Amino acid sequence: MDIHQIDYETAYLNATLKNQIFMLPSEGMDLLGHDLLQHDALGLMLALYGLKQSGHEWHRVLKEALSTIGFAPSKIDLTMFVRGGDQPALLLVYVYDILVLAPPGGGIEEVKKELLALFKRTQLGSAHHCLGIRIVRDDKRGTITLDQGRYAEEVLARFGMSDFRPVETPMCPKTSLQKSVEGEARCDITKYQAFIGCLAYLAQGTRPDRAVAVST
Repeated sequence: MDIHQIDYETAYLNATLKNQIFMLPSEGMDLLGHDLLQHDALGLMLALYGLKQSGHEWHRVLKEALSTIGFAPSKIDLTMFVRGGDQPALLLVYVYDILVLAPPGGGIEEVKKELLALFKRTQLGSAHHCLGIRIVRDDKRGTITLDQGRYAEEVLARFGMSDFRPVETPMCPKTSLQKSVEGEARCDITKYQAFIGCLAYLAQGTRPDRAVAVST
């Protein structure tokens, strides 16, 4: 299986808005020679970054565009698009990052050519890392392996744990967490929540054996 990666640039701006939204022009904004009176507003046409509906509108536009080249969303996962026929392929979509999977033999280049014609894009070539997950292909064995080793090291460095001694078990069976006592020093709750979030991403991605320890 060949795996390549495509990144659509300024993806949200490919989508038009269904609802009427107005904004005040920013100071110093070039209005192409048009003078605005005080309190005049601009009507938005495109899904700007920061609007709550921009992600939804972009997915709608992407779905419509992919349907023109034979891709349909999977019933299992709406961010996975499938195409059969003479040029079968599978797309894994995360906002504007797309993994393209196709059987070996050159078919993936034709699929990419179709995808690259849809929107302004950056072609990243063969996929090796995506969303903190490393993709390792072994053509001789016919295997694809996923790991988050580099991401885990970055998390340890971020929270000052690079020198901690590794252990085989995800949690100590004898540890019993207790509520803090009034007056005792507490850890930074924001930092704690961020660390738990990083661990949850590891468990969700490639280490489900850590899920119980993270959620406990």
